[in-house]
Amino acid sequence: MDDVRVPADITGTVDLSLIPTAGLGKVEILPGAASSVYGANAEGGVLHLFTRRLQPGARMASAETSYSAYDTRGYSVKTGAAERGFDIFLGVSGETSDGFQQNSKADKNSANGRVSLGLGAAGSLAVTGFYSDFETGLPSGTPVPIADWNGSRERTANSLTDWQTSKRSSIAGSWSGGGEDLALRLDSGLLSNKIDAFQSGSASGSRVADKSLSARATAYRRAGSRSPDAPFQPGLR
Repeated sequence: MDDVRVPADITGTVDLSLIPTAGLGKVEILPGAASSVYGANAEGGVLHLFTRRLQPGARMASAETSYSAYDTRGYSVKTGAAERGFDIFLGVSGETSDGFQQNSKADKNSANGRVSLGLGAAGSLAVTGFYSDFETGLPSGTPVPIADWNGSRERTANSLTDWQTSKRSSIAGSWSGGGEDLALRLDSGLLSNKIDAFQSGSASGSRVADKSLSARATAYRRAGSRSPDAPFQPGLR
């Protein structure tokens, strides 16, 4: 997300449902081996998420709410502004639902944002971050046989007390600078993933933290030269 890896949980996977979508601007899917550029475990490709960025002079503010079955309610608030050399964006969203089955109530709240500042000849700075808090009950299936389902009996749960909470947070900063012949970039990030659960009469939890620091330099060189009347020769990267 914004060039910083989102940490996996204890199972080695990333739950995309915990990543806030209110502030996403675009998603790039890069198939094929990409470990040489993005690091280990990218041999199958990369899913790159970008926080929304506004064009200079833009202003935005929006709010939405929704209601549906099983007392499901949702909300979303977005705001941002941008000028030449500066932009800021913040998105907050949430959803709660009693769920179809007993003990399947879910409550999710999240926020993400981005601030960038141009420093002229000194380059530019950007800070991005997100936070997600998800709480849900664990019905652990139903004791009612499928043959006895009648539209309401299947709502019975095996467990009325089990639950799980998932909290994920990220803060990342980057600096970019250089010139026409050399582009420089520094990235750093601090990400955490915390899961707590109560199931089968016992409590458990896991913590995953990820700290990253990376530097990148890209040199540009023009191949050959040309006169004003000669055909243009593209540069090599």
